[in-house]
Amino acid sequence: MPSSQIEAGIKKLVIGLGWHVRRTSGVDFDLDVSAFLLTTTGKALSNEHFVFYNQLESPCGSVVHSGDNRTGAGRKTGKSSIFDDESVFVDLALLPSAITRIPFCVSIHDAEIRQQNFGMVRKAYIRVVDAETKRELTRYDLSEEARSETVMIFGELYRNSNGWEFRAVGQSYKGSFAALVQSFGVEVAS
Repeated sequence: MPSSQIEAGIKKLVIGLGWHVRRTSGVDFDLDVSAFLLTTTGKALSNEHFVFYNQLESPCGSVVHSGDNRTGAGRKTGKSSIFDDESVFVDLALLPSAITRIPFCVSIHDAEIRQQNFGMVRKAYIRVVDAETKRELTRYDLSEEARSETVMIFGELYRNSNGWEFRAVGQSYKGSFAALVQSFGVEVAS
């Protein structure tokens, strides 16, 4: 997948994600974005380094979730004038040095109960915006090949020798959202 180097001097980013529902059984869709602050081991630094609608901020304040959007309509968030379905704000200057990668995942809430999957979603995208200038740095439109999956890794920020880079992933995850969370070393309450 393509990747883009984050320009030197840019410290605050908005990772915006959006989608439209292609078809539905009449039950509303609720797609949720989450971010995992990972170390070189590929595991989250701690359970608190998993940012999602029930834990909106990382301990250091470097990653902040915009909050759960249950309507699927783009909206203006409190910290920007950017209209996306959900957003994650990242302050690169505040990230602990142990963090080397931040994947951004999207899951369909109660997908099994609602009988929903990404095959029913269209025009999904992830984009990176300079939070200060509101300039879109990069955008990737994801393919619509995930027919039966309910969890996807849309993209990720990762640290390299030149700073930070963003890579589109667009990979469906075989398994439940709980399994994905556990794969990143976060304990799931039973």
